[in-house]
Amino acid sequence: MSGIPLGATADDTGEFFLGRVAVIPVFFDSTGAIDPSTEDWTPEEIQVALDKIRTGVNWWSATLDALGTVHELEFVIDETFARNPVPSAYEPISRRSESYPTYLSPFLRDQGYGDADSIEDAVRQFNHAARLRLDTDWAFTIFMIDSSADADGQFAPGSEFNNAFAFAGGLYVISPSTRPASTITHETGHIFWGRDEYPGGASSLDRRGYYNAQNLNAVDDQPPGFVQQPSIMSAGGSLNASFLSHQLPESTRALIGWRDSDGDGIFDLADVPLSLEGSGRYDNALGQFQFSGRAQAVALPNQNSSGTQNDITLNRVSRIEYRVNGGEWLTASDVDAQVADVQFTLDIEAFDTIELRAIDAKVGVTSPILVTHGSAPIIAGAGIGGFAFVDAAGEGENDPGDALLGLVTATVTKPNGSPVFSGQVEPDDYRDTVLATTISGATIRSVGPTVDGRIASYATAASSTNATFHYYNLQTAQFQDQWNSIRQLEVTFAETVGLVELDAIGRAAGGSFGRLEAYDAQGNLLNRFTTGELAVNESMTMRVQNSQGRIASIRAFGHQFSEVGLDQLRFGTQPTAVTQSDGTFRFAGLADGDYRVTLKAQRLIHQYAGPVLAITVGGGVSSPIAAAFTRVASPWRNPVDPYDVDGRGAVRPSDALRIINEIGRNGTRIFADASQITQFFDVSGDGAISLRDALSVLNEIGRRARRVSGGPGVEGEVDVTDRVFASWDSDEQKNKSEPFYSDQTGEPIVW
Repeated sequence: MSGIPLGATADDTGEFFLGRVAVIPVFFDSTGAIDPSTEDWTPEEIQVALDKIRTGVNWWSATLDALGTVHELEFVIDETFARNPVPSAYEPISRRSESYPTYLSPFLRDQGYGDADSIEDAVRQFNHAARLRLDTDWAFTIFMIDSSADADGQFAPGSEFNNAFAFAGGLYVISPSTRPASTITHETGHIFWGRDEYPGGASSLDRRGYYNAQNLNAVDDQPPGFVQQPSIMSAGGSLNASFLSHQLPESTRALIGWRDSDGDGIFDLADVPLSLEGSGRYDNALGQFQFSGRAQAVALPNQNSSGTQNDITLNRVSRIEYRVNGGEWLTASDVDAQVADVQFTLDIEAFDTIELRAIDAKVGVTSPILVTHGSAPIIAGAGIGGFAFVDAAGEGENDPGDALLGLVTATVTKPNGSPVFSGQVEPDDYRDTVLATTISGATIRSVGPTVDGRIASYATAASSTNATFHYYNLQTAQFQDQWNSIRQLEVTFAETVGLVELDAIGRAAGGSFGRLEAYDAQGNLLNRFTTGELAVNESMTMRVQNSQGRIASIRAFGHQFSEVGLDQLRFGTQPTAVTQSDGTFRFAGLADGDYRVTLKAQRLIHQYAGPVLAITVGGGVSSPIAAAFTRVASPWRNPVDPYDVDGRGAVRPSDALRIINEIGRNGTRIFADASQITQFFDVSGDGAISLRDALSVLNEIGRRARRVSGGPGVEGEVDVTDRVFASWDSDEQKNKSEPFYSDQTGEPIVW
């Protein structure tokens, strides 16, 4: 979804108290249709109530400003339903507080949310729509109850709440209009997971909020001698003192997301480095540095014991910056997005180092700095990474003029040469069977109160061709694939890994959310992935990574009370990587430890000049590899006369025709096996066979003929060459062309 914080869904309308917040006051005006009308809003009363709301919420902005952090808090108040109160057949203030559904439901139904499962769901949808409309990060509603003519300004006797109350987690406040502004402030704290701290409210043992912080300033369940600090989440004198002074206890701040563990002015949930991955290199001939990759904000894992528990961040990538030789940081590319592909070219003259970073200019966090020396490429996002180049000088070092080498296969193994741990479990490979407990080093089972641990592979009614993972449901006595929060897929790996992928498939008509969680060997949550909303049968690959390769197990399930299908498990580091034109290779997600890397070029004319590479990964990274290859003569090229394809001591048209016949039989290709040399097809010496080699022979015949006859020696204009290649213009022309005849046998040559 666009327009909401990274990692949030439509249900996350108030997860932590930062950014832009939409506030939608809704005032009810009784009509007398059911309850006697005792209250009528006047323009003056409306203005007073709105002023209280504005004062109440802006208290939080002023309190945040007083802390001197980098963060901002802004409120956008939509007065539509306040300036024009909503007619109601009920008189809310004359009813008990818990009767709020009687007047909220008609309003929400009129707004188009009558199909919601509950009032809470309807309000959340209403809030989400307001968030999108007003371009804010969060949104909540204040249902203001006119109490200006009520004797005590409270709900009817016997109410659960005499005065104001709130539903936490981005939902709504219900408050009599005659309550002070500090009441709005207090109830707004609940919207962002703050807890009551007065006697009889919440316990000091309770936890909630993004950090699952403890309610340490609450009066209840405290040891003897406890002294409460002034807090807006308390009551009476404590609340009033906090409201006047803008004091807020550290524990109260933590509940709403305002915790700064290292005292740098950046709250913990935003104090997370950005991610910048990709590759870049300097083109010495052009004097340009080119980079292509991806930058994004990274969310701190959400530890909230309530709510959706989605990992959410407001951080943004403002721009990509670079500096040369340790100078000042300059802008390489403006981004202004939470996630973005980035690509740029910089004109740079001679340099020793180029450094890159992504930065959130508002918060001040950056990505780790990427650096390149000389012509060595930048390689980011890899436990082991490096580049291959052709060492023109033969000294084993990468010089500015050295060409980077593509089509080099890099293979990573353990030090003894055994493979690194990786594997996959594809349900289609085990169709209509109950899976073994362990497959490819992955122990797979179902967990939950109504399953027995078994996993099977069956096609579903939704997909008659593709099989998915199924659990055995003890209640229905059958295998099913509707995975949810109480029926989860658990996989434990024989060795820790750095990457796991699993496909989630939508199973619910109302939308599904898949979740994949990764844990270390001690059961600590490392990382998790939540899909966007999936329609029925829509699939998405869930992916969790750990740069240090510490993932020991995963759990997968339908998130936010939804159900998903699960398919195609893949895990571990792929053991081979092939360099592209920039010469780079990388292996991500390797566990810390020792490895061996071997390198082999696709063309025999390039030979690796160095030793077997012993690499140590620590903290998820290792020193970059600069792999020098030497250029050697092609074994498929005649060392005496490159144009003498058959090695018979002369250059004739039959040499070109031999190349054409070979291409006709086996196609153009790169030579990979010198032991299979039968004739010298590689005229150009580039390690491959192509029509270019045949053309070179024919051009050489023409040149030699002109030298003998004293002709003009104009290259590339030999009649026989034009005739040979014209016959290949199309299949029709090829079939009609005159055959060539062997000068040795006199028989037609077929290609």
